[in-house]
Amino acid sequence: MFTIEELATIPLFSELGEKELEFLAGAVEDISLVPGEYVAHEGDGRFLAVVVAGTTELTKVVNGVEQVIGVRGPGELGGEVPMTLGTPLPASMRAVDRSRVLKLTVEDFHTLAAMAPEISATVGAAAVERMEMLRNATAQPPAPALFVIGPRLDAGVHTCDSFLRRNQIPYERVDPDDAGAIARISGGTGVAGLYPVVVLRDGTRLNSPTMRSVATAVGLTVAPGRAEYDVVIVGSGMAGCCAALAAHAAGLSAVVLEKADKAGGGTTYSYGGLWLGINHLQEKAGLADTREDTVAYMRHLGGGYQVDTHQDAYIDHAPRALRHFTELGVPFQLVRGLPDHYHGHAPGSRAEGRMVETALISGEELGDWQDKVLVSPELPMGATFEEAIERLVFLAKIDAGLAELDAGKGIPHDEAKRRLGM
Repeated sequence: MFTIEELATIPLFSELGEKELEFLAGAVEDISLVPGEYVAHEGDGRFLAVVVAGTTELTKVVNGVEQVIGVRGPGELGGEVPMTLGTPLPASMRAVDRSRVLKLTVEDFHTLAAMAPEISATVGAAAVERMEMLRNATAQPPAPALFVIGPRLDAGVHTCDSFLRRNQIPYERVDPDDAGAIARISGGTGVAGLYPVVVLRDGTRLNSPTMRSVATAVGLTVAPGRAEYDVVIVGSGMAGCCAALAAHAAGLSAVVLEKADKAGGGTTYSYGGLWLGINHLQEKAGLADTREDTVAYMRHLGGGYQVDTHQDAYIDHAPRALRHFTELGVPFQLVRGLPDHYHGHAPGSRAEGRMVETALISGEELGDWQDKVLVSPELPMGATFEEAIERLVFLAKIDAGLAELDAGKGIPHDEAKRRLGM
């Protein structure tokens, strides 16, 4: 357990008053580590860590290999990026030697930030610098799974390029006139005939192959697991997966066909939030709603252009569908703190309770499917709606704190860096 005197020696907390230090002493976790022991793993829930003694390192799995991307010594922080952005931990943290680490939960951090706003500004400033380190760590391109030899404007090469990009297969295209590259990937053997010529990493050569042959070569599934299915679904987005789950729950065999090598479809580019009134999660949370208010609100948004029969069907059946998929195991949860559009002005609007999302799922729970699920290029780190809202509020506080720094009304930048040990 940390004493007030010990906390006062930590750079981040050195300017706090006795009241704030007393709060910290009762809130923080005191963790002792042996070499190689982890404080937390990549993807875990967020918290703020401060190294008090010893040395720790940050590691991240890049292209299947765990790499050290940073080192933290006494007084330095870990977890400042997810604490600022409202996301899971982007990297693991482990001890290099015998170490002592202070751990502060997100709830206690926000309480402390309310008591001492300069803490938010200091941690936010550190997060900005650390994010550049993470970008550099993840910028390493994956090793190509194969090489495509052929002129860039050749129709067959273009088809192969499009197929590999769409299925997120790393590859390198080589111009047939580049003798050095040809020698590097094919042992000096020339290429002739129709393009493309596809060379696998083991040296296997495919001359003007079909895309089915290329798919087989890189390990994509090209054949169904059985001869017949009761239900065939095209597309693995939200609608397709829901249809497959409903079919399975009804005792039917279903197959989902997806042209990409990873599941997710267009839904990957969405947060996956669902808006629906009078739902069972509202009721469970004690939030009142009525069909009449839901209808009034949707009519208001429709502005007279809505099709009432379609709208009524959605209002009546969406809550049933939500309950059905919840009972099948989909971990739906309310997005707390998110009001309807024009809340307070639109008839029938509610302060919260009508927006629903799924809880985050750890990649480890997916097993072999972890590498078969598409990750959005727009949202590389998972965050729920509620965390996004929380992040925006927190960033606003950080912006206010940094503005004070820039205006000379708060602690100087050099002092902020000193407190962080930067």
